[in-house]
Amino acid sequence: MSAGLLVALGLLLVAKNMAPALHVDTNAFYCGARVLASGADPYRFQPLHTCEAQNLPMGRTEVVPMPLPPFAVAMLFPLSLLPFSAANFVWLLLILLSASVIVLALVNLTGLPAGLVGVLVAAGTLVEPLANGAMAPLPIALLCAAAIALTRSRYIVAAILLALACIQPHVALPPMVAIFVLVPRMRILLVGVCAAIAALSLAFGVSMNLEYFTTVLPLHAVSEFGSSNQYSFSAFLHLIGVPDRTAIATGTIQYALFGLFGVLLAGALHRRIPGSLVLAPLACAVTGGTFIHQTEIVGALPFALTVAAAVQTAATWFAVVLIALPLEYVIDWGGTWIVGLVIALVLTYRKCVGWLGATVVGLIVSVTLSLANRLWPLAVTNVAPGAVPDDAFSELPWKVMQNNLPPGNAFWWLTHTATYLGLALLFLGALKVMRERASHNAFGRL
Repeated sequence: MSAGLLVALGLLLVAKNMAPALHVDTNAFYCGARVLASGADPYRFQPLHTCEAQNLPMGRTEVVPMPLPPFAVAMLFPLSLLPFSAANFVWLLLILLSASVIVLALVNLTGLPAGLVGVLVAAGTLVEPLANGAMAPLPIALLCAAAIALTRSRYIVAAILLALACIQPHVALPPMVAIFVLVPRMRILLVGVCAAIAALSLAFGVSMNLEYFTTVLPLHAVSEFGSSNQYSFSAFLHLIGVPDRTAIATGTIQYALFGLFGVLLAGALHRRIPGSLVLAPLACAVTGGTFIHQTEIVGALPFALTVAAAVQTAATWFAVVLIALPLEYVIDWGGTWIVGLVIALVLTYRKCVGWLGATVVGLIVSVTLSLANRLWPLAVTNVAPGAVPDDAFSELPWKVMQNNLPPGNAFWWLTHTATYLGLALLFLGALKVMRERASHNAFGRL
């Protein structure tokens, strides 16, 4: 039954999102790569806007920025060689393939039913990325595959997968640091990965790399401080009145501290929870920081599932549900039935109630969320920016377009709070496992 539901969900999402009209992220990646390959600057309004406007409907001052560093943009060069329609189709296939890899890896690591894992992963990694072309499923899949490779001592394979995952550097960095610290046999390989990335970066000149890390990156973080789809710690600080520079600095420090926390979790749990060498720091990498979307927060789902499978507590499974569900998007899109489906499957697996009772609970939750959205609609309206100089950074008009956060929208706070409650429950569950292991070791030494 679960497998059938997974197939039905996947086919529905693919059918709904095959047209490229909303695939703005795919367009940005595609055009950023084309611009860089031509020798121009992919971080400026022109020629990025001209390329994007040729592929999707776009106002004369609108643009979706290229958010990646030069070496990561270069990794997209093969995609940019295709016509956009073909590139968009290939990108959708890569997203679907990534979700499949995540499912296979997690079934291998946890022993959980494939149907259950599949629906949870589909809800988290397909619902929104198939609609806008978000990249997050790719590095998450590569890191899950790297976790499997490490459990089998396939170190060269793991290094290659980690290198490819660096297409989203802020997602891949904490797992790479943890592996460097905790797996001595990987150190020389990771040094090689870093050397290759440095060489690829320098191929585009020192000035472009400096431009990206000193100017583009801070501008990109600030550009979405007013976005309803931003889940970063810096954006939250901005929302409560903290100055932008302080918010960026604090978010950066929090990201670094959570990266260290991920190393500690990986070191303490990798013998108890398979895959946590990679998956624990991955979960920390997508929590807070200066810039994070719901699609990237789903990077915590693999660790959540491995923890839930190991300890089987209600709290950890509640964390799984909250992390897997892109609540803001599915409610705004009208897909509250996905919330009910996920809840029903988890309740059935946990044997909290029978399948009929679980279905009723799922229906009640779905209908309640749908009615609540009518009272507190999440829909927002983007504002078209004014005149934009050709050499302006793309983040400047993007900030105007993304300044759409409706103040006082109670339901927006509810969806974001629910996601971070899931992350909090996950880390509390992981800490509980750490304490139990420490107590067991102490008892064993008596």
